Amino acid sequence: MKKILLATASILLSVDSDAAVLTSASSQTLNFYHPVVWGETIPTSVEYLWFTTSVPTTVELDVETSTIRVYGAIPAVTLTTGSVDNLTQLVGFGPPQFPFPPETIYESGTLTISASLTIPATVFDTGFRPFSWNGSSYSFDGDLGIGSLNTLLAVGYEFTTEQEMFSDNVSLNRNYDFLGGQRSIAADNYPSSVAVPNFLRFSLQPTPAVRMESVAANNGFDLQITIIPEPQPTLLLGITGLMVTVLRRRHRS
Repeated sequence: MKKILLATASILLSVDSDAAVLTSASSQTLNFYHPVVWGETIPTSVEYLWFTTSVPTTVELDVETSTIRVYGAIPAVTLTTGSVDNLTQLVGFGPPQFPFPPETIYESGTLTISASLTIPATVFDTGFRPFSWNGSSYSFDGDLGIGSLNTLLAVGYEFTTEQEMFSDNVSLNRNYDFLGGQRSIAADNYPSSVAVPNFLRFSLQPTPAVRMESVAANNGFDLQITIIPEPQPTLLLGITGLMVTVLRRRHRS
């Protein structure tokens, strides 16, 4: 039995038009993210912070036996990201002076959020599995049967005004279950290459909200910062994130 060996990243290793088994090697992009949200009682601004890593993945397709194998390794890595935002908050009102209404008083500060995500090395391999036509594409069972991906998330913030600086940080485990189910085979470029888009899929295990130390600045600026896991499960080839919520707690007058 002959083989075609190639990389989908435009690196051609060898080609044999009579091959029965096609091996296609490339890297999938795995995204971890969390949005930073702030506002009054309803968030008024959202900024997504992304962790991104590449996962070397190989697909082997045996056309004679109608079987496919997907294998690779999530590398051990610590990813970092962060954001800097300038915030303004209404903190009170000045004394009324007829005929003018009370003057509104605003204060400002800078919120810096930093985060790191530590991912353990994880090897995955389906072994050869049968594929078949499902009515719209060829597909196979993508269950890996290897349990969870256990990560460590560290999040910190620093909030500064002209006179003060506040900071806090927390670390928590973020565990994700591999999702099974059918995976479609992208064979548009066959026999040059094949691929299994969005092969790695996860669902976040329930995680309680974690509140960091609140800010009560002398200038009247109040913040409450809470890490909240997002409610929806991950979409294709990615991991659900967490939400860092910044709430302005109250007005002073």
